[in-house]
Amino acid sequence: CNLVITGRNTKKLDDAKEELERLYGVKVLTCQADGGVEEQVDYGADVLLRVLLPEERSAQFAAHLFDLSAGTIEALEAGEAFRAAPIDL
Repeated sequence: CNLVITGRNTKKLDDAKEELERLYGVKVLTCQADGGVEEQVDYGADVLLRVLLPEERSAQFAAHLFDLSAGTIEALEAGEAFRAAPIDL
């Protein structure tokens, strides 16, 4: 995997993945992260993607990421942060 993209809309993620792979010849991993936000992305020898997720979605996100990457990417809990976020009523 050369690139990880996250978003809420699975169709838009899949379309972006296809376009990026076709145009740039990179391997793209998509990860639906509904209800979360990217906090920080660090690129180097490895890619570190910090995301903020609601606590009730963290286990599902970790399992999805692990499955999508065929077990090559692991989600690690790094702590808690309390931030303002939109809510669905």
